[in-house]
Amino acid sequence: MDEKIRFENKSLFLSLIPDIIQKVLSGILTVYFLRLVSLNKMSIGDFTFLFGMMMTLMAESNKIIQIITGDLPENIEYIERFDEFIKNTRKNTNDAREGVSEFDEIKLKSVSYKYPNQKGYALKSANFSLRKGEVISILGYNGSGKTTLSKVLCGLLEDYEGEIILNGKNLKDLNQEDVFRLFGVGFQEFTRYSLTMKENVGVGKIEYISNSDKILQACKKGGADTIIDKLPNGLDSILGKEYDSNGTELSRGEWQKIVLSRAYMGNSEILILDEPTASVDPIQEMELLANFRNNIENKTAILISHRIGFAKLADRIYFMENGEIIESGSHEQLLQTKGRYYELYENQKMIYEAQ
Repeated sequence: MDEKIRFENKSLFLSLIPDIIQKVLSGILTVYFLRLVSLNKMSIGDFTFLFGMMMTLMAESNKIIQIITGDLPENIEYIERFDEFIKNTRKNTNDAREGVSEFDEIKLKSVSYKYPNQKGYALKSANFSLRKGEVISILGYNGSGKTTLSKVLCGLLEDYEGEIILNGKNLKDLNQEDVFRLFGVGFQEFTRYSLTMKENVGVGKIEYISNSDKILQACKKGGADTIIDKLPNGLDSILGKEYDSNGTELSRGEWQKIVLSRAYMGNSEILILDEPTASVDPIQEMELLANFRNNIENKTAILISHRIGFAKLADRIYFMENGEIIESGSHEQLLQTKGRYYELYENQKMIYEAQ
């Protein structure tokens, strides 16, 4: 608050000076123009024109002054301080935390999460386990808490209630950057970077962003290799037209393949795919399903969807509703219980049986 008051006082003082100068000058010039009119040295039309030009010039000058003396200096200083704070916090935090080299098992124990400014919990008392080499499917309708669960799992949401145990140790006691490196993630809501194809895929594991072989391998796994073939400059083609009018526009389904390829970058130990086929048709989805097992051989994967296509590939299925895990088990076990998973399966099975 002291910093804020100091900034505001300084800004107010600096803005008053040019404002006073502007008013004095405009007053003097107005009197001078009127005198010229009274002496018949200037016509009324010239006076009106010059007076209008003067007021416009003063107004535009005032805008520039407001930018220079207003929020810009404050924001620049705060950005520099925030950047320094983040660097120091990450360095100090990670230096004090234990490193993680590989993945064995992760468990959620009564984990809940509530987003800021929301009354209810997006995730409620979740108990979940994932072992190395397992393929888990998290199913549920939109808004059931699937994405929140995945973000808590990979360490993106830290202010949760309950415990997350990774390799027998509390997640909050482990080096954050090491934890992030375990995961290859493709979220449903993704960013479309107006960069090259290579950079869009390589950002999934940025230390390999210049390795064309690894990027091509990731594209093949994610189905984005078919996109490369139609790009004018291959991996070096700009995607989108935000900053380059010659950039190539892609459909949402094509962008989703790029995001899927990002997740495959770098051979991460745990793959999290959030609605990976939401923007593709059932035929393309079946093609991705056919290759999926080969792509994650000897890997661990979490598949999040409201479709049943991935369910049969999973060793275990979690069904979520209103932020809670209400059912868990294998495909056959959940069909036998005839609960919510059974209802979802019955509603969708005709789509896949027709392919």
